[in-house]
Amino acid sequence: MEFKLFFEDCQLRNLCPHTLKYYQEQFNAIKRPLVTMTEKDIKLMILKYREVRHLLRSGGKI
Repeated sequence: MEFKLFFEDCQLRNLCPHTLKYYQEQFNAIKRPLVTMTEKDIKLMILKYREVRHLLRSGGKI
């Protein structure tokens, strides 16, 4: 249920479809249930996404 609420919030904040897709893929890749994720876990995931996105936009490689 929290998964659904998170994505509803993302849509309300008008995040781009690519960002939503990335978040969904990352959540799906996590082996533990979303219920056990903390706010810190989610923030770290978002920061990692931003880091990767910045590298790709600047022509760098992951």
